[in-house]
Amino acid sequence: MPKLILTSKSAIWDKSTNAPYPGVVEALRSAKKEGCTTFVVSNHSRPTWLTGALDFIQFQRCGFKPPRQSGKIVQELIELNRKNGLAESEIIILGADDEDMMMAVNSKTVLIRCEWAKPLGSRIANYGVPFVNPGIIPVVLKLLEGNEPWYFVHSDEFLTVYAATNAGTRFEPDATMVRLVNALRGCLKSGSKELHKGFVLHFLSSVYNTQIFREVDIWSYFPSSGSSNEGAEVMADFCDLARETYKKRSNGPLFIRHKPSIKRHLGKCDRTDPTSQLETVHLNPEYAGKLEGSTVAVLDDYLTYGVSFGVAAALLKKAGASKVVAVAMGKFGNCANLYDIEIKSDNVYQPLSDFRLVSTSQMSGDYEREAQTDFVKKFTDYV
Repeated sequence: MPKLILTSKSAIWDKSTNAPYPGVVEALRSAKKEGCTTFVVSNHSRPTWLTGALDFIQFQRCGFKPPRQSGKIVQELIELNRKNGLAESEIIILGADDEDMMMAVNSKTVLIRCEWAKPLGSRIANYGVPFVNPGIIPVVLKLLEGNEPWYFVHSDEFLTVYAATNAGTRFEPDATMVRLVNALRGCLKSGSKELHKGFVLHFLSSVYNTQIFREVDIWSYFPSSGSSNEGAEVMADFCDLARETYKKRSNGPLFIRHKPSIKRHLGKCDRTDPTSQLETVHLNPEYAGKLEGSTVAVLDDYLTYGVSFGVAAALLKKAGASKVVAVAMGKFGNCANLYDIEIKSDNVYQPLSDFRLVSTSQMSGDYEREAQTDFVKKFTDYV
């Protein structure tokens, strides 16, 4: 659970009523009871209203050099709390103005966008994870827990694969887990808003608690079988939030679906055969010359046979990437494979004309059952 909340007067104090926004004080007191300290961070002097019922909130002035929007306050607070072992993953920002957004961006810290504060800054309005009620703060803290963030991990020199949870329900005896997995499927496959923000926060906390993601140069997602390449897919939203949190620029989608592929779960075909994916996906020319030596994150909704990650890894290796970190929200069964694909085409930034599958082997890895338990605990009160 986060140990430190950084915020500003814009997220707490309603100028129009000259009082705290309804529910904010109670929510932050609840966070304090759970061991989370709140700091109001400002470039100016301590607000006169930060007394009385708000005196449990600490104040930190940044001064003109560097200002709070530089984000350096995060590292300063980590240094001050080094004896307590405060980590970057245990800090979140509640933001309502553009300086809050910049503080989050420059410190690579998870931002909760406080929709209850009006008016929002013009830039922050499209950034962070939005919530409309401050009473949600204790829930957010719970969803950002990350003791065991990954249910499954495979790692080798070039490809590391993570899966957040078990997506199968066939032999699952826990009714809560079944409802949760079904809600996740509705979110990823149908765009259902049920628990959507919760799944986003679970994803961000898992990523934020794993060091390798701080080394990622390019964030991407593998396109669906009929993708329009317009970033309208659910995983595009997850990807954008991670990319923004880690202050990485985008040149548009990394993978281009130039024609629809076979929907393997519907067609009568070998679901382990990567041919249809190789024939319908190539890399975006906007990334030509930018992948050499890079670490690339590739997000997908589910890991079943491993075809999408296998094709993505083959394309990126041909383009010169040094490391691929693949992330699936859920994993089905134990059928995932590793794919040795030879791409003979010289240009992976256009439809491929020459390739072959050299071999496949079972994807080995470590399972962490406690991660599944933690996943259920986060959502127990909401499914």
